[in-house]
This record gives sequence, structure tokens and C-alpha cells, in this order.
Amino acid sequence: MRWERLFQDLEDQLERETDAELEDLTRDEERRRLSRLTMRDWLQDLVVSSTDINASTASPLRDVHGSVLVDLRNGALECRVLRVGSDWILVQIKTPHVKAGTALIPLGSIRSFEPLPSNANPEPQTRRAPRASSSSGLTSEIGIAFVLRDLCRRRRQVSLWIDSDEITGTIERVGKDHVTVSRDVVPRSTSPEKARRLVTAAFHFIDVIVLA
Repeated sequence: MRWERLFQDLEDQLERETDAELEDLTRDEERRRLSRLTMRDWLQDLVVSSTDINASTASPLRDVHGSVLVDLRNGALECRVLRVGSDWILVQIKTPHVKAGTALIPLGSIRSFEPLPSNANPEPQTRRAPRASSSSGLTSEIGIAFVLRDLCRRRRQVSLWIDSDEITGTIERVGKDHVTVSRDVVPRSTSPEKARRLVTAAFHFIDVIVLA
């Protein structure tokens, strides 16, 4: 064997070993990055703008942003993610049609979610993992209690979806881990006046919040 051939073989071997070490380091770094991601990070990566939604509504062929199938305790919703807060997401529900509209979903009520195919991304599961701690401005720091307290101040009516039940009423007060709404109840007596009943719901058991 000539010296030139020997040294060339040694260089090739060292280069292969170096490349293999770099690949191992890259894989380890990616695994560590993925281990730090939260479900909120993945959902933040799926946010679509109102402009995109208007465009896809006008022409289904321009639906470049796929929907997300969100599985809750009382069933699944096909929706688009509009905003992501610290512990909630704002979505536009597509199906079931009877529940179509905009709604707030606490992150704690989401059992699983699945990005659905779109015109631009027929295989959404192959998308690259998002960067950790994705931000959408101040909205990302707003908690669900803060949102509900503002609705309470505005005396807005809401519908709380809890399992198969739906509680509709005006928000009366908001605590650290619960919300109380007053709902109209038809009395059993012959009096035409409606009675009002206070119902308190724990945040943990609320699946969806809709403006009534």
C-alpha cells in the first residue's frame, strides 16, 4: 500500500467518524429541544390569521391552512386556532355545524389534538416542531381568569359547556379557579317572573366558553 493511499484512507475514516458524531450531537440537541416543548407551543404554531380565514371562506380552493381536530371530554371539534393565551385557545369551530362559531377552550380541557390536511400541507404530521415559548404578543400572557373577569365587568352572557351540560347566564364573579354565573330559571309557581339561580363552575371542568 502506498503512503498516499494509507493517509487518504485514514482521512476518510476520521471524516466519517466526525460526521457521525455531529449527527449524534444534532439528534441529541433536537431531542432535548422537543422535551422542553409544551402542548401550547404546538397549538401556537397552528394559529391562523383572520385574513387567511376570510380568504379560505371566499374560496375553499385557497384553504391553505388546515383545521385542527380538538378532542374534548364531551366530544371532538374541528376548528381553526385564532389565538393562544397562557392557558386557553380561541378557535373558530367548523364542525359540528350546530356549534359553529368562535369559542374559548381552556388548555386543560383538551385531551388531544390532530392537525388536519390542507391544500398547502397535505401531510400536516410531517411539519417541523415549533420553537419553544412561541409568543403572540401580550395575548400569550393573558390567563382565562383575566378574560372572564373582563366579561364579568361588561356583564356579558356566556355559555359554559361542561361535559354534556350547557350553562348559560351572566357572569357574576370570577375567582382564582372558578366562575359563577346567574341563570334564569322558570319557577314552578304560577308567577310569571323568572327566578335567578347562581351556578359556580370550576375552571378545570369547563370544556368550552361561548359568548351567548
